[in-house]
Amino acid sequence: MLRQTVLLFTSSLLAIFLAIPVWPRDSSTVGARYRVLYRFLGSPDGSEPYAGLAMDAAGNLYGTTYHGGTEGTVFQLTLGSKGKWSESVLFDFSDPSVSGGFPIAGVTLDAVGNVYGASEPGAGNQGVVYELTPSSSGFWNVDVLHAFSGYKDGGQPWAAPIFDKAGNLYGTATMGPIDPGQDGMVYELMPSHGVWQENIFPGFSSKKDGAQPSAEVVFDKAGNLYSTTMDGGTGCRPVGCGTVFKMSNTNGHWTETVIYAFKGGTDGAFPSSALVLDQHGNLYGTTPVGGIGPCDIENTPGCGTVFKLTPRSKGLWKKTVIYSPDGSTGGGLFGGVVFDKAGNLYGTTTFYGKTSQNCPAGCGTVFKLTPRIGGRWTATTLYEFRGLADGGEPFDRLLIDKAGNIFGTTEYGGSSTYPCNIFGCGVVFEIRP
Repeated sequence: MLRQTVLLFTSSLLAIFLAIPVWPRDSSTVGARYRVLYRFLGSPDGSEPYAGLAMDAAGNLYGTTYHGGTEGTVFQLTLGSKGKWSESVLFDFSDPSVSGGFPIAGVTLDAVGNVYGASEPGAGNQGVVYELTPSSSGFWNVDVLHAFSGYKDGGQPWAAPIFDKAGNLYGTATMGPIDPGQDGMVYELMPSHGVWQENIFPGFSSKKDGAQPSAEVVFDKAGNLYSTTMDGGTGCRPVGCGTVFKMSNTNGHWTETVIYAFKGGTDGAFPSSALVLDQHGNLYGTTPVGGIGPCDIENTPGCGTVFKLTPRSKGLWKKTVIYSPDGSTGGGLFGGVVFDKAGNLYGTTTFYGKTSQNCPAGCGTVFKLTPRIGGRWTATTLYEFRGLADGGEPFDRLLIDKAGNIFGTTEYGGSSTYPCNIFGCGVVFEIRP
């Protein structure tokens, strides 16, 4: 699977890290101001923050690291005096038999500040959905809401669960639900008298309906949910190029519909990120490969795409590729896109862009897409990573606060090289447009 194998590919692109000044400016930033808020050390604070960030009402940032600590961490960044951010480890995945470990997924916050997430398998389970609750003493208590078995209830969740309006949690799992040979599922967790019950959706078969859903789900105004599958569908034999799917609820029964099956080539392939809806019900997302450009990621051509799906009559959807980088502006769109208040889209490329001795193919970029008349979009590169102390290889989607500031993470880079070999342990960054 592309998302798993890319973890190995990234290790070949970064090297030794140097210090950079706060708020550097150069031709790659197009007037934007970039700074690193925090550089991970590996232990005890964590390393390799693959997932994006969440923000609470006070402006604190939350996220996860895949490694570091014991077997990954959940962390909080708090803004202090003089603009300095401090990091706290809320939870260290030190007991995989209870809590799972190695979280690829980020976190979701509820209205009172509790933190929810999902992690990879631990001893005796195939991953868990967990809740972290702050105590009066400042410590965070962990509660396992559901431990997957890998059989009827699925397993190996790679995405954070999200809430519906009723307070139920929804997410995806790459395994299950009938047996380990199934190709993933959507699940629902419903609270009842302090216990969370799982509702299992129909599983994916890897054929026309898709396989390996690894992204968060998103709801429209009518309560339908949407997401992507990395594999399955048509084309890209034998695994399939991936799909975009919709699930509709009728009297408690969920029905899945594939609204687009990727073909590979210029339309993109293997989507692994969450979708986003605009106010008109159009869907936007990314594919890490396919499209145009000379990129070659895991032996798959193309630098990736940003696509738009527009609903038509009779349940049909029209797909349009609105952006595909050419390699010089980045490649490998793993993280999806997000909107600002003005309707601009922002995203990241994990690879390519500005080359250096540390990143022979480039360490990735942050880009902005501005809508124009006639359905066209103008692309602007806000920042190109160097793989030094500024970080390198952003993997998941960005976060935009109410003021329009952009926050994200990189897998590698930063000022620390131990115990993260020569690649650095990753950073949290901010861009002020």
